Amino acid sequence: MTGWFGALASLILAAALSGQARAESCPYERAQYVLQGDANVIAGFLRHKPIKGIQGDVFLFVAVKSNQLTYWFFPESGNGYGSISLISTIDATLPFWQPPNPDSRRGRPYADQKYYALNSDLTFRDEMPASGKPAPPLFLIPELAPAVWYDYRTLAEGRYRMPRAFFRFHHCAD
Repeated sequence: MTGWFGALASLILAAALSGQARAESCPYERAQYVLQGDANVIAGFLRHKPIKGIQGDVFLFVAVKSNQLTYWFFPESGNGYGSISLISTIDATLPFWQPPNPDSRRGRPYADQKYYALNSDLTFRDEMPASGKPAPPLFLIPELAPAVWYDYRTLAEGRYRMPRAFFRFHHCAD
């Protein structure tokens, strides 16, 4: 029994690591993710041209398929120890989109979020997400679930209960 269980555990670990290796060979702007335990929630990064007042060159989107709502963020690196925040914004693909004022809450529809990306060995990355860089196998936005629950676009009876979980690399888009 131990031999069978050990072989199964090795097979599962190898499958998990192969998915992680694929993530690290995929650039941020092509990486697609699924929320662990809820395939209804997907995420990805969208490359953009340099924009005054915004660090980096990618937006992060989180889409909830069942209610057809998408949450948009752009990463921002704080000074000091390398923590990364996600600044909420309206749909960044709209032709009239403008970056929110960094000194006010105007143009920020939800609370800003913390973003934690992990390597395949489960160590944290402190780098800014950027096009061309290898995507992480996992990332976590720990307070996203309450932001989705209290989304101003939904009524109390239409709220979506999303688990607090990691986004796991799913595939590299063409």
